[in-house]
Amino acid sequence: MGETGKITKLREIGVDIDAALERLGGVEDLYFMIVPKFLEDNNYDLFLNDMENSAYDEAVHHIHTLKGAAYNMGFQKIGDCSGKILEQLREEEYNGLDDLIDELSREYHLVRATLIELGV
Repeated sequence: MGETGKITKLREIGVDIDAALERLGGVEDLYFMIVPKFLEDNNYDLFLNDMENSAYDEAVHHIHTLKGAAYNMGFQKIGDCSGKILEQLREEEYNGLDDLIDELSREYHLVRATLIELGV
């Protein structure tokens, strides 16, 4: 699949590819060189592990890093959800986080599976 087809598929799942490309000067090749780094990033898994172990300070660091990476790649839904989680963690409001983490997981796995499917 060519880059145009990949961009179309990413748009279909809600990726704001235009915002990501704007950050990169509109260079599609550069985007597709950088986006595989998202698949290598382990902040999502580290965040989940932190939450499982009630290591909230570390969770703040990992979810903040995931949020930034997601927004830079145009993964708005992941970034938005990460931001909500981050806000609650900083306010030490742990009730209701399970629903947000479930939402984050759905979006994260959708994007990840799509990137793998596209061979990026």
